[in-house]
Parts: sequence; C-alpha cells; structure tokens
Amino acid sequence: MDNNLVILVVEAVSVYLLVLWVHSLRHQVGLAPFYALLGGITAVMSWVTDAGVHIETGGITFMVGSTVFYTAILLGVFVVYVFDGPSSTRIAIITVAGVSIMVPMIAVALHAQMKIFGHAPVGYVLLPSLRVNTASVLATVADLVFLAMTWEFFGKTKLSKRIGLRAFLTLIGVMWMDVLLFATGAFAGTPNYLSIVKGTLLSRFVISLFAWPFLYLYLNQQNRKNGNVMIDRPVLAILKEVSEVRVELGLAKKEIERRKNVESQLKRSYHRLNQIIDFLPDPTLVIDQNSHVAAWNKAMENLTGVTAKEMIGKGNHEYSLPFYGEKRLILADLALNWDDKYVEKYVSVKKLNDGVFLAVSHHPKLKGGIYLSGTARVLYDGEGRPEGAIESVRDITHVKMAEKALRDSQRRFAQIIEFLPDATMVIDAKGTLIAWNQAMEQLTGVNSSDMLGKGDYEYAIPFYGKRRPVMLDLVMLENQEVASEYVYLRKEGNRLVSETYLPNFCGRGPIWLWNVAAPLYDEEGRIVGAIEAIRDITDRKQAEQALLQSERYKAVVDLASGVAHNFNNVLQIILGNVDLALLRLKTGDTKHLESGLRSIQEICDQGAETVKRLNRFARFGNLSKDEFPDEVFDLSEAMREAVELTRPWWWSDANRRGVEVKMTLNLQKGSFVNAKKGQIMELSVNLIKNAIEAMPNGGQLGILTEADEKWVTISVSDTGVGISQDKFGNLFNPFYTTNPELGRGLGLSTCAKIVDDHGGEIKVKSNEGDGTVFTVILPRTAPVNPAKKISNITPVNNMSVLIIDDMPQILELMEQGLSNLNHTVITAKSGDEAIQLLAHHSLDLVICDLGMPGMNGWQVARAVKNHFTNLGQKKPLFIILTGWASQDFETDLMEECGVDAIVSKPINLEHLAETIQRLGRASVPHDDPSKDN
Repeated sequence: MDNNLVILVVEAVSVYLLVLWVHSLRHQVGLAPFYALLGGITAVMSWVTDAGVHIETGGITFMVGSTVFYTAILLGVFVVYVFDGPSSTRIAIITVAGVSIMVPMIAVALHAQMKIFGHAPVGYVLLPSLRVNTASVLATVADLVFLAMTWEFFGKTKLSKRIGLRAFLTLIGVMWMDVLLFATGAFAGTPNYLSIVKGTLLSRFVISLFAWPFLYLYLNQQNRKNGNVMIDRPVLAILKEVSEVRVELGLAKKEIERRKNVESQLKRSYHRLNQIIDFLPDPTLVIDQNSHVAAWNKAMENLTGVTAKEMIGKGNHEYSLPFYGEKRLILADLALNWDDKYVEKYVSVKKLNDGVFLAVSHHPKLKGGIYLSGTARVLYDGEGRPEGAIESVRDITHVKMAEKALRDSQRRFAQIIEFLPDATMVIDAKGTLIAWNQAMEQLTGVNSSDMLGKGDYEYAIPFYGKRRPVMLDLVMLENQEVASEYVYLRKEGNRLVSETYLPNFCGRGPIWLWNVAAPLYDEEGRIVGAIEAIRDITDRKQAEQALLQSERYKAVVDLASGVAHNFNNVLQIILGNVDLALLRLKTGDTKHLESGLRSIQEICDQGAETVKRLNRFARFGNLSKDEFPDEVFDLSEAMREAVELTRPWWWSDANRRGVEVKMTLNLQKGSFVNAKKGQIMELSVNLIKNAIEAMPNGGQLGILTEADEKWVTISVSDTGVGISQDKFGNLFNPFYTTNPELGRGLGLSTCAKIVDDHGGEIKVKSNEGDGTVFTVILPRTAPVNPAKKISNITPVNNMSVLIIDDMPQILELMEQGLSNLNHTVITAKSGDEAIQLLAHHSLDLVICDLGMPGMNGWQVARAVKNHFTNLGQKKPLFIILTGWASQDFETDLMEECGVDAIVSKPINLEHLAETIQRLGRASVPHDDPSKDN
C-alpha cells in the first residue's frame, strides 16, 4: 500500500477517535472542549482545502481536507445533534462557519500587512480563492443543516430504518450533497468540473464506507451502555429555538402515551401469552427468576393431576413434587442456574447452541412410571436480562418402549447372525458393515471389532486383498464388471448365488467359496442394506472334480476301447500293404510300391489324428482354471471333430452290440465363436454321449449347427426314451441322473456350467418316449483372418543336429531323414549320453524325445540350457518330441527349460523340416545375411 495513503488512514482514524472521545466526555467537562476541537479542525480544513493538499492512489484523488478533517466535522456535528439537541448543534454550526470565514481572512490580512511593510510574502500561508472559500463556507453550513434533515427523514416510522443503515444513508447523503454544492460553487464552468465531480463522488463514497463503522459503534455505545437515548425531532428543528420547546413537550406527551400503550399492550400480551401457553398440547410451565410458578397449563394439569390454581405462585421448587416426589431443581432451574450435580439425575442432558436445554428423565412415581422428554430455555426482558424460564415436557414412554423393542430385536438379530454356521456379514444402505459373525472371523482371521463400522468396501480386503464391490453390493447396485469376476453367478428371485475361486486365500492356498447374498428391506419395501453368507466348499469341489475326472477317464477308457478296435483295422491295412510290398519286391514288381506306401502314410495320419483327439479329450482339466485360452474357431468344425472322436460309441460299440445308430449332420460353415475349444469339445462329447445312452436299442442321432448375426446354435437330438417334464428342474444339477447305471449325473451339470461361463444358454425339449433335443446358444464372433503364408523362404541348411531318443529305430529314421535335408546329425540314446556329447560338439539344434528313462525331455532341455549359460554361450535350438497330447500350453515350462517348440508323434518329416526352418530363421540376426543359407 502507498505510504502516503497509510499516513492518511492513520490520521483519519486518530482524528475520528479524538472527536468522538471528546464528545463522550461532555457529561464530565461539558461541550466547550468539543467546540474548541471542532473550531481547530475547521481551521486546518480551511487551510488544506485552499492549499489543495491531496493524495493520488488507485486512480482516485483524495483531498486531505475532505478525507480527514471534513469527515471529522461531520461526525462531531452528527453526534451533537443526535444526543444533545438542536441548541448544541446550532453552536457547533456557528463555530464551524465562523472559523471557516476567519481563517482565509487572517491569511489575507497577513499578506496585506507584509506587503505594507515591504517584507517578503508569507509563502507557507497561501492566499485563499474567494470563490473556493465562499463555496466551502456555504456548502459546509448547508451540509450540516442537511445532515439533520436527512437523519430525521430516514428515522420516520414508515421507513423504519435500522440505526446502522440510517447512519450510513445520512453520512453518504451529506457527503454527496457537499460534492454537488462545493464543486458547483467552486469549479462550475472550469474545464475540470466534471472530472472533479466524478472523482469526488467516488472518493466520498469510499470515505463514507470508512467513517461509518466509527459512527455506528459510537451511536450504539452511547445509546446502550451509557443510557443516552436518541430522540427523533422535527426536521429543521435546529433552525428555530421555539420548535425545540414544542418538540420537548410533544416528546413528553408521546412518552406518556407510549407508556400507557405499553402497559395496555403488556396486559394484552400477558393475557394472550397465558392463552397460548394454556393451548399448547405439551405440558408446559413457566417460572420467574425467583423460582415461582408463573404459568401451569392444562396439559400440565392432566399430566400431574395438579391444577394451575394450586400451583401458580408457588415457589421453593414445589413444582418438582408431582414429578419426583421431592423438592429439587428441574430443567427450567438448570437453564437459569446450571448445577452439575443434577445432570446425573437425568437419563440424558444436552445444551444446544441457541441456549435451549434438552433432557430425558424417568419418573417411576408418575402414572406408574413414564419417560419424559423436556425442553427448557431462559426468558429475557426487553433489556436482555433473564426474568425466568420456560419448560415443556412430552411423554415419550412409547418411544422408549419402541427403542427397547428395537434394541431387543437388534440383539436377537445379532445373536441369530452370530449363531449361523456360515460366515455372514451385513451392511447398511451406506455400505457400512454392521455384522461380522464368529464364523466369518474363523474364515478370514479378522476379528469383528476390527471390521464393524468400516465402509468403502473394506470388508472385501480379507478375500481379494483390495477394496472392491462384492456380492453384498451387487444386490443393491448391479455392476457387470464385478459380476464377471465370479466363476458363475445366477439370480434366484431377489437373491444372488455364486461360487468364487480364490487361488491364495489369506495365504492359505486355493479355496472355493459358495456365496449367497440378498437385500434387506424396511416395512415400506425400500432397500436398507444387504446380507451375504459364505461357505467354504473346497472339499466338495475337490470331490466333484475327482468324480468329474473319473467320469472323464471312464469316457476315455470307453473311447480307447473303441479306438483299439479301429487301430486293429489301421494295423491290418499297414501290415497288409507291407506284406504285399515285400511279396512284390521278391518278384521284382515295384510298379505298385509307391501306391502301397501312400496308403500306409494316409492310414497312419488318420490313426495319429485319432490319438490326438483322444489325448486332447483326456487332458480336459479343472474348468475353473484358465488352462485353455480363448480362441476363435468354427463351431461346426469342432462338432465334426467331436463326432469323429465319439465314433467308437455310436459306430463301433453300437455295431458290437448289434444295434444301429444313424448319424445325421447338418453343419453350417462359418459358425464362429470365441471360446475355450477344449471346454466346447467336452460340451459336445457330453451331449453326444448323453444322446447315445438315451438310445440303448439304437436310433437316429442328429447334430445341427446354424448361425445368425448374433448367435450360434448347436442342437443335439435323439430318438431315445425321452425325459418326463417333472425332471426338468433338476436336470442340470450336479449328481442328478435319470440313468444311475450309466453315470453319476455330472455330464449335464458340466455342460450347463461351460455354457454359462461363455455367456450362453442351454435348453432342453423332451417328452417321455418321444426323444430329446438339447439346444445350446452361444454368442457369435467374427472370424480371424489367418496369417499370410510367407513364400520364397530361403532354406536353413547345414545345421549341426543332436537327436536323443531311447528307440534305435526312431533314431535311425530321424538321422536318415535330416541327413537327406543336408544337416549334420549325431545321435544319443539317453539324456546322460547327450550331456557328455555337449563338450565335444558345436550344436545348432537338439531334438529330444519327452519320455525316456533316466532323464526326460524337460530335464535334458534344462541341462542343455544350464551348460551353455555357464559357458556364456548361446544355447542351441531345442525341440521336444512327444507321443502324448500336445503340450503347447506349457509356455512357462518351455521358457524355464529353454524349449523352442514341441512336435507331436508320429513324426512327419516334412512338418519337422518346416519347424526347423522356422526356428532357424527366427534365430538368425537380421543384420547378418551370411546366416541365410
């Protein structure tokens, strides 16, 4: 802030406080010092006004005379008029006007005298401008008269302005009045007239805002603390002395009338107040400051049995007898005079910020024992002095009984929740935990004392290690993202039922949990919370999984027996062609040798594919684990593969039993889905197996696939024994079967779970004796464009290859085949022998059988990787050969052991050569063209 402005503010505050302080001493020293102070301030004001002393700040010009001294004169005349009457005000006006005229006259006389005697002019005493001085004197007198007129005008009853607003409007009115009078008189006609008027109006407004608090505080202080009364007077009373007498007489008359009116209104108010108190529905009493009863209404009579006539006027705390049977303080007494020792005699006592006291009390001797809620506060007179207290009470016995019933109900509710064998928790509508039973403590290891009252999903942390919505929250607000995290989730009425698989629950390993949650409603049907029960079903799920695996193994065994029959046919074709080829070689006939070899190759490929299908089916594991990644495939092709896989059931086994099962396929190409293919295969095999079992005497088995824009449909129909309608409700439940001799009832429940996991639907249509149709609907997806095959590939030849297999025949075949592809081949019959060869040969590729005595393929791969890593050399490429199902899913194990590819037996040399070439290209750095051949 500008230093000059700070000095100006300090000067103004000092002068304002000086004027108001001297006026406040008038009762002790009279008004003479006050008038002298006004004269001195006027003299200074006259001089600085003529001198043009001003301060520039913020684009506003503050005239020092106006800002400091003129405002002080206004405040002084203001308070004289308000508190001391017109006579004193006239003296103040004459003092201000006289000094305003004399100061410039003295300045002129000084200059004239110095000129007469030939001395230099008095430079620090400025010659006044006659026009400016005249305008200043006239404007000041007019302002002071206008001040009285404005104050009286805003004090009229019709306007009824409060003292603060009345003082401010008077001050700003006088300020702006002075601007118009003084600026017009002093500067009208000059070029700067309008600029001066605008700047002065703004500055006077700022001055009014600054000076008003001093005036307002002083008026309140004199009016209230010191007992000085502000008197309303006729406008312009300061101009006539006679009017002052008339005013005083009028005021006396008005005061007498006012007092009569007050007494009359007081009587009416007292009567009206008694009627109001008597009319109140709550028992109410009023005591005065001496603790005598001033009011005792009819409701109080009905409550206590004591009439108002008997109680009004009584003191010495007799009004407490009907309530307590003894004389003692009640709440109204405590409102007047607080006493801590009585607080403990109430059920509860509370004091509000507005001075109201609230209490609950028990009265065993009143009406057989009741509870009362009391409200009390102090009563004040017009001067703000306490003159009594009022207390109102209300019978809340029914409320207390309801609260007790509620507490009893809550206690029973808590005991029931605590007694439940399932881990149970409850939240309210705000998500705050209000119940966490002992079974939940045992399940999670978290005590209820550490969890009750917690919100913000903290109850999920023991289960998921983080805050997140759980089943409790889903019943109150649906959340598809959260729902998708459960193994399966279904709605049963207003309940949600699900199963949860947690791989490491509370550091105790994997666990399966069964969850059921439901909303809680109030009597109006609004949701006020939710409850969830959780049960550890790990043992049951493991038993189900074991039974399910046994069912799968039984199916594999059944399929394997059929496959064995088919393989006898395969071997027959192979042996027949071999015998025929040997016979022809003896006779020198080689013409048909190639066709025989082609037949052997084709039948071997068919047999290998059959083994692969059987192995893939045997590998279907725990459906809760994501062993099989989602992939996009044609559902029709998967169904065709399932039909071929189950051929031993519907063809070989049926023919063995002498019955005929006719298979009808109607498969629509392009029925693409995004799913786990292994699970869809199991679904298909279970439905086909179920259909075959429903036709013990043979029949028609139909498989249909079709697709529209959104959905793909599988229909498996049979002409078997059918299912009665009363069995439909349990058909997809675990362990429910319509034919106990053929299975344990897990096939259809597994189907339902697979379909549900893939966001689909399974339906059944059947009548007993009319066959059955199972329909599965799955979401359709767009096909994935196959990767383009790279042509014109430069072969990777001349690799140093180590082949490891415990069967000499396979070693010989592999050695000859890879040697014909221009590779350098060495062989080993075991893992130990292969490890010994590593130190003597530089290798580019190792091909190893998976199943060998001593060291298996994974162990050999790990040893090879460690050998070259320890030498700081790049390890050779490593391919595992396996006769088991494809182990491509073992990505973690492959990375750990350094395996680059897995090739299934029987080995197709062309496929093996393509794999070697692909791996060889990937291992050659792009910036080294010498490795391309």
